[in-house]
Amino acid sequence: MFDLLDTATGTSGAVATLAWARVENAACARRLAGMVALLDALYAASGSANRDQWYLDNWGAASAEIGATQQMTSGLASHLLLIGTALRDRLPKVSAVFADGLIGYRLVANSGADSAGLVETLMKQQIAFFRVTTALECRLVLQRVGLGKADVAPLMQLIDAMRADLAQRTSPLTA
Repeated sequence: MFDLLDTATGTSGAVATLAWARVENAACARRLAGMVALLDALYAASGSANRDQWYLDNWGAASAEIGATQQMTSGLASHLLLIGTALRDRLPKVSAVFADGLIGYRLVANSGADSAGLVETLMKQQIAFFRVTTALECRLVLQRVGLGKADVAPLMQLIDAMRADLAQRTSPLTA
């Protein structure tokens, strides 16, 4: 993350905006990972198994502590924990891309439990960012998000559709 800070500090204009967005995304990913680490520490503590009978179980205790330290409700903290645990347990490759700052919290949160929707949205974003134009580039992006064996043909159709849309928006008006 410090390399991202160095890059962002030495930039200006639109490049700075992108660089600082990457720093923000990476920081958010680490924040969620820290919240999940707190939850894991509560589960690992002595007597943790008996806490499910308490008024405030491990999840509730973690949510309350996170909420108190970050000036948010325990409900919002619980929601963030849910996203953090999903990233760690079900979407580790997406978590890695998030930690690199290449995708933002909104993309991760809006896709939620729909990992197929997340992958599709992630692919669209990666295609736009890296200006993917060939099947080989598409394959490399798929490998980056952990889907190296996925079929490239539908994504190439998506790329062609995006090109057509862009061409239509940038073509001069005809009378």
